[in-house]
Amino acid sequence: MAALERLEELQQLGLKSGTAKTAAVMMLLYPIAGETHFVLIERAVSDSAHSGQIAFPGGRMDPEDLNNPVNTAIRETWEEIGVHPLQQEVLVAGTSIYIPPSNYRVYPYLAFAKARPTFTLQLSEVQSILEVPIANLLDPACATKKVLKTSYAGAIEVPCFMLNDQVVWGATAMILMEFRDLFLKAMSDKQ
Repeated sequence: MAALERLEELQQLGLKSGTAKTAAVMMLLYPIAGETHFVLIERAVSDSAHSGQIAFPGGRMDPEDLNNPVNTAIRETWEEIGVHPLQQEVLVAGTSIYIPPSNYRVYPYLAFAKARPTFTLQLSEVQSILEVPIANLLDPACATKKVLKTSYAGAIEVPCFMLNDQVVWGATAMILMEFRDLFLKAMSDKQ
């Protein structure tokens, strides 16, 4: 799910990212009427490199996180969308990824909430939420390519997911692809 033009650059920069700041994100699963969903956020419009993008709840590591990215993901999910830490049962960690435009190494986590959360948005950072059925992510038709203007190119074709009529690309799409592959493998192992 990385644009071909970025693969080599990401690999090179990833090796040099010893000065990268640490961040973490959460893919939170939960039931709605017997169907598993996950939440994405639309970032508030700001001066940041990721302004207005669709993303997971998450953010940078703070001292209170005790140098543990899972604590960051849990705290940020609580702060940004109001899901209490006790409601988040962390299941697995994904592969960390380096994001050059913001100089962050992001650690993704997958968690489960037993019931649909009541969301409270941190409006300074989150414009809206998207509740996406996991079945939509597993549908091969949602993976596509779009031409977008990015922080690193005027217009570039990027691989992405179309979820709830929103383009989900970049690091969020890469993380989604990893978790999607995990879900598909688990489903095939059951058969």
